[in-house]
Amino acid sequence: AINSSGNPEESISLFDRALSEAREAGLENLAVDAAHMLGIVTRGEDALAWNLKAMEMAAVATDPKARRWRGSLSNNLGWTYFDLKQYDEALLMFEKHLKIRTEQVDSVQVSFARWSIAKTYRCMGRTKEALAIQQELLEARELPGAELEGYVYEEMGECLLQFKREEEARPHFARAWELLHT
Repeated sequence: AINSSGNPEESISLFDRALSEAREAGLENLAVDAAHMLGIVTRGEDALAWNLKAMEMAAVATDPKARRWRGSLSNNLGWTYFDLKQYDEALLMFEKHLKIRTEQVDSVQVSFARWSIAKTYRCMGRTKEALAIQQELLEARELPGAELEGYVYEEMGECLLQFKREEEARPHFARAWELLHT
């Protein structure tokens, strides 16, 4: 509740304590979860450090529930790197996220991972590849809800703008607005 209240900084000491207590009790799943939350409530390099620590913990865990965190953590790491404009590292994490979610047969997260990869491609100047993935996602008609569909339309618009195709981009932005602001 403290994290969601708009003051995530206040929750840092609580998550830190939860991490210590979970480790002492040998509860790998809860320890990884606490480290994961520290990666969410901190920013920049601190968020990166906590996400990397949580990923390391999940990778060596013997508890299958703790190991399942690798998917979420690779996504979180991808976005942390993305926010730091470290696009090569972000792409590696999103590709890892895609691989893990494909193995877990999690179609919702597979779609999100593909969208994340495409968005990163656009930011890396690989706009043609980005647009192709966004079009595939839209054409597959397997998007899990309006939120991702809105993100796909928004990214298609962004890609088209990079190609200086403003008129073609306009309806994509309009559809994104409809889906994301209702």
